[in-house]
Amino acid sequence: TFEVDDSRVTRSAPGMYASSNGGLQLDHQHPFGLRVWIGVVFILVAFVLLVDREHRVVLTEHAYDQAGREAVDVDLSSSPDPALNGRVVFGSASVASGLLEDDLFKILARGQWLKRHVENFQWIEKGVMGETDAPNFQYERSWVEGLLLSSEFAFPMGHTNPLQPLIPSAYFQLENSSFLGTGGYVMDEAILQKFLAQANERTLGLNDLN
Repeated sequence: TFEVDDSRVTRSAPGMYASSNGGLQLDHQHPFGLRVWIGVVFILVAFVLLVDREHRVVLTEHAYDQAGREAVDVDLSSSPDPALNGRVVFGSASVASGLLEDDLFKILARGQWLKRHVENFQWIEKGVMGETDAPNFQYERSWVEGLLLSSEFAFPMGHTNPLQPLIPSAYFQLENSSFLGTGGYVMDEAILQKFLAQANERTLGLNDLN
């Protein structure tokens, strides 16, 4: 509907009207229109952020593709070429093994790492919910790596664990891991740990200690 008077021509719409000077003003008597405009602003901001995120994803994928095309195949067991400094290189080689020793058990083993896994026979606390809301605590002994503090048990009396292990667990690793051959490529710590997590594990039992 339109209304005509001496000062302005208005068109009735929820939350807004057009003044005689050409401006668009919000009608505070129509809060629904204000919420609509706020919603429109939020939608526009979300759209801009979504477009920016997709643009960054496309740029990242393009950078990876370009780096892959520019990667140079190298023999990692050979000496590094100074001309390739700063370039992306691709290659594969076996990791050199070394002699590792557990001085406590006098174990010598060849590999990239050696782990001494020690478990202690100790009390374990288990909370079992009963008919009431209060839990019922049960205790049993089992082999567990590391020490469980019995002082934190609900009922430590009669369930005492040792304060120190007789034999601690230990982990032995080569100081400088490198690839086989005379090459100068050295793995940094992040790559080394990722490789060790995927390496095959061979367990040495008590019979191997003789």
